[in-house]
Formats: sequence, structure tokens, C-alpha cells
Amino acid sequence: MGVSNTNSPQTTQKLEEELQVLRHQNQRLKSIINALLYNYSTICEVNFYTGKITFLEIGSPLFANLGIKDEYPPFDELAAMYLKYGVYEEDRPIIQAITTCKGLSEVQFGKSIIRKYRNNYGIYGELRVFRIDDESVLMGFTAVDKEIHELQNQVYTDSLTHVKNRKYYDERLASKTCSALVIADIDLFKHINDTYGHLYGDIALASIAGVLQKSVRDSDKIVRYGGDEFLIAFKDITPDILKNRLEKNTSDN
Repeated sequence: MGVSNTNSPQTTQKLEEELQVLRHQNQRLKSIINALLYNYSTICEVNFYTGKITFLEIGSPLFANLGIKDEYPPFDELAAMYLKYGVYEEDRPIIQAITTCKGLSEVQFGKSIIRKYRNNYGIYGELRVFRIDDESVLMGFTAVDKEIHELQNQVYTDSLTHVKNRKYYDERLASKTCSALVIADIDLFKHINDTYGHLYGDIALASIAGVLQKSVRDSDKIVRYGGDEFLIAFKDITPDILKNRLEKNTSDN
């Protein structure tokens, strides 16, 4: 009577291969779930050895203008197209560094890489790369414009007067050209603080900032430069119109 050997080398090898397949499927599903949990509107799986790309979910406006209708090209071609048409020139090195075979292969197992960038229309996007196995990664894309702008508004807004602050001027405005830059301050501001207290000084600052804000266009920028000093950057305004606007605001207030 013969006895079957369930622990033969062939059986053990087959079991190991099946376990390896299950581990791969499990890791892939976990990566997909992670991508979905981050609410990415576009998710694709990339094999960076074969160049094959499979979209699991598409809905991102970041891919809307690539002109792709039917079959997707190999990943390196798609990445080059996306860099050219979907990523702002100054931010291309950020994305290019990981949308290459070398960049993708350097992502560690169980880890992810996140990069934020802008597209050519000024919309902020986020790319996250999830490592699946030796050959494949998941890439999630989504627009994060609202979150980025809300964060910037907090960083660049003066909490008292609600106009732009000195940090905004130094980092965003100073390097840009404008038609005119006007400096304004509050007359006798020290006297207000010394006589009535800093609370009334704060009220005066907030009130003046409100008046200035109502006196300019949306394209003009008001900055609380420091203390009671305000800067007003006028865009595309002629000297005559600027003079009339300043004289009118001075007489009205």
C-alpha cells in the first residue's frame, strides 16, 4: 500500500509559489485601498520594467488636456506628455525625479512618496506613489488646489487686518512687476496707542485696512508691511488714474 508524500519538494515549491502570488495580490489590494482612502481621482498601476500602464480609476482634471482618446501609450511616453502639458515648467523636476524607471524603482516596499506641484493652469496637484512589488507601483493623482490656497491664505494673511502680510510681500510680491507701489501709514498712530491703548490701535489698523481694501481693485494688492505701514501694489494703472484715485481716497477719508 503506497503512502503519498504531501511534503515533497515539488509540493513545497508549488505552495511557496501560490503563497507568493497571494502576497502579491494582498499587497496590491492594500495599495489600491490606500490610494482610494486618499480620495485620488485618478489611480493607475505602472509596471516600470515593461512600461505597461493600467488605469484603475480616471476622473482627474489634471489628465483632461493630454489629448488621449483610446489606448494609452507606454508609461515613459505618457509621463513625458504629462510633464510637458500637465505640469508647470518650474515644478517639472519635482515630478520628473520620480516618474522615471529609476525614480519608481527606488520607492521602498510598504512606503509611499508624495509630491505636490502645479499644472499649467495654476491648479495644484498631488502625486503619491505606492510600491506594490519588485516591478509595479500604484500612482494616485488628484487636484488639491483648494487645500493649498487655504493654507497659503493662512500663511500670507495678517491676522489682525486680514490683508496680505510682510511674508507675502517678501516671497510673492517683491519679485513681480507692478505699475505703482504706494506706501501709506496712519497719522498720529503712536498717539492713539499711548492715549487710548493698544486695543484702540488695533481697531484703527483694522478700520484703515478695510477702507484701503474697498478702495482698490481685486487685481491690486494691499500689504501690512509692519506696524501702521501699508503697501498698495497697483497693477496696470496709468499715472493720471492713480493720482485721481489717491486724491479721491485722501479727500474721502
